[in-house]
Amino acid sequence: MLVLTHYVTFSRIQYSILHLFQTLVRSAVQGIVIGIVVASPILILATHNFLVGLWASAIIMFITTCVIGFIPMMGWKLGVSWQHN
Repeated sequence: MLVLTHYVTFSRIQYSILHLFQTLVRSAVQGIVIGIVVASPILILATHNFLVGLWASAIIMFITTCVIGFIPMMGWKLGVSWQHN
């Protein structure tokens, strides 16, 4: 029999923030995938070369990944701005 001694409880605000961040991550990944899927055929048609179009798509994906990874390394926050000026 398993006895749980520690419980993790979330308030409604904590749950809302968690849900918001999960939604932001899911939307960001979805946007990147849609962008690459749309850009790849356009690049292939524009260059008239299948390999060049794929390389260009891969480079776009790598640059996007580096930028998204670089932002938290600089101490900046990803997400919705909670501060109003």
